[in-house]
Amino acid sequence: MSLRDALDRFFLRANQLNGLLNHLEMQLTGFRNRALEEIKEGHEPRPRFICGSSIVVCDLTEQTDPGNWARYYPTGGFDTQDVRFLEVVEGLISREAAWTTAQGFEAFESCVKDLLSAFYHGHPSASDPVALRKCERSLRQKGLVPSALNFWSAFVRRTYRSADEVLSVIRAIAPQLQEAERRNFRGRDLTRWFAVISEVRHAATHFNLTISREKWSVLGPDGQKLAEELFSGVRQGGAYELRPTPREASEALSFLAEYGYAAFKALCIAGGHDWRIFRDDGEDPMSLLNPS
Repeated sequence: MSLRDALDRFFLRANQLNGLLNHLEMQLTGFRNRALEEIKEGHEPRPRFICGSSIVVCDLTEQTDPGNWARYYPTGGFDTQDVRFLEVVEGLISREAAWTTAQGFEAFESCVKDLLSAFYHGHPSASDPVALRKCERSLRQKGLVPSALNFWSAFVRRTYRSADEVLSVIRAIAPQLQEAERRNFRGRDLTRWFAVISEVRHAATHFNLTISREKWSVLGPDGQKLAEELFSGVRQGGAYELRPTPREASEALSFLAEYGYAAFKALCIAGGHDWRIFRDDGEDPMSLLNPS
C-alpha cells in the first residue's frame, strides 16, 4: 500500500459515512415533517412504515408439546399517538451524527498510521532506531521483515497507539504538516480543533455523548468555546452533553479529510514524491468525481 492508497482508502470511508448519514437524515426528517403537518392540522400522526415494527415475544416458561411450534405474542405496534416519538426521531438523528463523527475520527487515525507505515516502508532510515530495535525481533519471529509493508504497519501500531502520537512523528519527519496546522485556508489551529474532536469521539463511543466534567475542564475556556461552535449541545453540571447535527458531522468529516490530505502532502514532500492528486485544469469541479 502506497501513501496514495492510504489516503484513497480514508477518502472512501469518509464519503461512505457522509452519504449514509445524509440518507438517514433525509428519510427520518421527511417522516418527521409529515407527522408534524398532521399534528398541525389536528390529526393524529399515523405511521408510514409499520411492517415488522411490532416486537413479538414468547413466554420463556411456557411449555409446548413435542413437534408443536412455540407461541409468540405481539407486544404492541409502532405508537404515534403523541409527539414523544418525534423526540425519538431527533435523538436518533443526533446519535447517528455523533456516531458518524466518531467513525470518521477512527478512519482518520487508521489513515495517518497507514501513511506513516507506507513512508517507513519507502524510507526505513526515518524510523526511530530505538523503537525499531524493541520491536524488530518479535516481528521477525512472526515472519515479518522490513522489506514488507506489513512489517512497518505492525511496527507503527505497536509503537504509536493514538493518532496524536502518530501526528507528532509525522511533524518531526515532515515539518510542512505543522505549517498546515497553524496557517491554513480555514484559519483554524488544527491541533486545537483535533483536541476537541478527540473528546467528541471519546464521548460518542464511551460516555453516552457526554464530555465529562474533567475532560471539559481540560479543554479550557478556548477549547470549550470551540467545542460549542463545532458541535451543538448543552452544559449540564460542568459537563457537556452533545447534540450534534448531521451538518456538523459532515463538516467534521471534511476537516478530517483535509487534515489527512495535509499529512499525506507533507510526507510526500519529505520523501520527494508527487503529492498532486487533484486535477486543477479549469474544468467543472464535479469532473473530479469521474476522472478519465
